[in-house]
Amino acid sequence: MKVIVSLFLLVFIFFLSCKSNTSNNSNPSDETEPKVAGLKKNKTELDSLVLNDGLKIHWIKRGEGDSIQLGDCVDIDYKVFLEDGKLIEGNHLLKKSSFPFIVGFGMQTPGWDIAMKKLRAGDEVEIFIPSKLARGEKGVEGIIPPNSNNIVYMHILQKRKPNRIIDNTKVYLFEENASNKIKFNSENTIVFHA
Repeated sequence: MKVIVSLFLLVFIFFLSCKSNTSNNSNPSDETEPKVAGLKKNKTELDSLVLNDGLKIHWIKRGEGDSIQLGDCVDIDYKVFLEDGKLIEGNHLLKKSSFPFIVGFGMQTPGWDIAMKKLRAGDEVEIFIPSKLARGEKGVEGIIPPNSNNIVYMHILQKRKPNRIIDNTKVYLFEENASNKIKFNSENTIVFHA
């Protein structure tokens, strides 16, 4: 009887040790995968698009809003990562829940404008932007090394409507400075050159 109990305990201990070893190594690629925004482990890719210039868009969620066009303003929740997983930019770093983005005005790198025109309001995507469409050979000193690819995780929250249209020019109010003593209305005029 002691032999059977001892044998049972040995088999049980062996089983536990095998199980604990396999759980530690169940996904060896975890160690080699770059820790980027990446498709979240609990989210799956619905669809993807690869463009000739190397830009890749992976949809995590398809939005049901309007397609984004040149000149549209959208509110985005975004994070930009390098391939090594370093977070280099995002609205959360600015302590903002979202950030306005106007398509086609060079607010970001060329890759952003190319990708945005393939999206619609409500989309949740991961975008791979090759270096040549990101900061290229120059990079950004101290932040983005030269020739770095970017990975952008983005949720397009909504397409913004202009606050008003003056002489066929769309006017958007992004944030108002509470300390600004000048109040603007339809009678005030501002000349702005960008």
